Amino acid sequence: METAGSAPINVVAILNGSKKIRKSIREAVLYFQNNSAYHLEIERSQYPLHASELAGQAQLNNAQILLVAGGDGTFHEIINGFDYSLPAPRLILIAAGTGNDFLLGLNQQFSLPKLKNCLENGAWETHDLIQLQTNQKTYYGLNIADIGFGGYVIHLLNKQRSMRISGKFSYALAILRAFVRFKIPTLQVTWNDTSVEGKFLLIAICNGSTFGNGLKVNPEATSQDGKLNLSCIGNVSVIDYLKQLPKLKTGRIIEHPEVNYTTCTKGNIEVIAGNAYLEVDGEVLEIGKSVNFEIKSACIEIAKI
Repeated sequence: METAGSAPINVVAILNGSKKIRKSIREAVLYFQNNSAYHLEIERSQYPLHASELAGQAQLNNAQILLVAGGDGTFHEIINGFDYSLPAPRLILIAAGTGNDFLLGLNQQFSLPKLKNCLENGAWETHDLIQLQTNQKTYYGLNIADIGFGGYVIHLLNKQRSMRISGKFSYALAILRAFVRFKIPTLQVTWNDTSVEGKFLLIAICNGSTFGNGLKVNPEATSQDGKLNLSCIGNVSVIDYLKQLPKLKTGRIIEHPEVNYTTCTKGNIEVIAGNAYLEVDGEVLEIGKSVNFEIKSACIEIAKI
């Protein structure tokens, strides 16, 4: 079991204050509450970006473990709350959101026995992050950042949430609306010593493999290899994209003249013409005219549960 001398290990649970606590979360909370080796504090996020504030405060208060229940958006807020010039707390992530693609890509599903094994035997894994810079601001991504069609879908999805349209129906509706409205932008993408300009339906910067509620946009991507995987889908129609969905769902490489895969450690995407939407872990960011991206290697530890 993990120890910190004779002092209890400081654990902070960050839960979504607007959602019902699931059985898996209750089990994890009770485990820490009933174990004298740990000191548990419980915080509830109440508004957008509150989870980032809570994570940053927990880090400053020397929390050693954060127990986080939520979806990709919540996990995104957590990693953007840390100061990476300081040691970051270890993370225990429990899927409790509408989108849980990062954990799906890792094939992780919480169980109390797996949590106990992690804590008793040190089953922690080190993961990379995506570092993005746009409009003079720095952001971090845990899973996937994409520019183009995917970003536009999330843009529409957020608008629908403001109209109280939510759940799987809202996601399907946003995709249908995007099919009708989306116009392919002209982008210039640069990585390593290569630069390509053209129309791109979507460019995905992948730390993980899966986005869009289970679509494996880059089956070979892993957040533990010190590199980023790019999936570049060029000037293809939405109909062509739909035809490839079975391959995306089953994790097969798409063989198409307008689809390319590559790896890199850093790069840049510039908007040449049209409107481009950038989403990271399901959260839309303002892109301006360009975004720089690079790998931030081995900077976060996540429980293998």
